[in-house]
Amino acid sequence: MKNQEIERKFLVNTPLEIDITQYRGKTITQGYILGGNIKIDETESAIIANINHILLSSEQLNKLMEFNPLGEIDLEKDTFRLRQIAYPDGKIVNVITLKSPSTNRGFSRTEVECEISKEQFDSLFPLCENNIVKKIRYNIELEGIENTVLELDIFLGKHTGLILAEFEFESLADANKFVVPTILDCVEVTGDKKYTNLELSKV
Repeated sequence: MKNQEIERKFLVNTPLEIDITQYRGKTITQGYILGGNIKIDETESAIIANINHILLSSEQLNKLMEFNPLGEIDLEKDTFRLRQIAYPDGKIVNVITLKSPSTNRGFSRTEVECEISKEQFDSLFPLCENNIVKKIRYNIELEGIENTVLELDIFLGKHTGLILAEFEFESLADANKFVVPTILDCVEVTGDKKYTNLELSKV
């Protein structure tokens, strides 16, 4: 099924007042395929991207077809993201995610994702060219904050020095009534396009 992602995002000032050394972060490398269209070919069980045909399992195909039953992905409005997650225990997970444009002042958007193999990831990732973001993500439970967890992203590489905090919610009502904890010295950037990972990848 499609998932609705509801979140608010904040630009965090340094130095951090949270001691992140007590948490184990996961390293995320993600890229975006820009320009033109990508087509999901149901008959061939393939993603057709430029001249590459990356074969999918029937389960992967069915998952991605939930995003658009016609199989067309409009990269002028939809986001096609590839993500590799390296966990502290050494586990590596590769994921394709399709995201719709954000709505509700940037609070929400629809997404579909599925796990892919290393071989599939390695075939698709070069299409991202230089549109890549790398970061370490810490999931932090803050005392007194209910129904959400802080996702603290410490950016690396060309974005070193940037820290973003995200809070995900079960409903728009929860998002609207949320008050950012005082332990974070931050400015809200929800809905500010330049702080989306897609736009950051272009810098």
